[in-house]
Amino acid sequence: MQWIPGHSNTPGNDKADRLAKKGSTQEQPITATTLHTAKQILMTTNKEIWLNRWAMGNTGREVYSHMASPNLNDNINHLARRDQIRSEPFLEFKPNT
Repeated sequence: MQWIPGHSNTPGNDKADRLAKKGSTQEQPITATTLHTAKQILMTTNKEIWLNRWAMGNTGREVYSHMASPNLNDNINHLARRDQIRSEPFLEFKPNT
């Protein structure tokens, strides 16, 4: 999580404020949890949101037709992030004169 200063015109900030105020008025469970567990919950929730957006969204349909969901056993997932990115040199366009 990251703190966003109020009135900063950050998209979603007003909605986050409303949800935080709503949550603060509800009964809070007294359940201790570790940072590790909290991170796992956040990662799982974010993955579910991402998968739902991927399945229901309007973008990426060409890729979606070949890959309906990510495959954790895909070879690229075993590479370091920096090695997953493939860079190609940009071709310089030279118009005919």
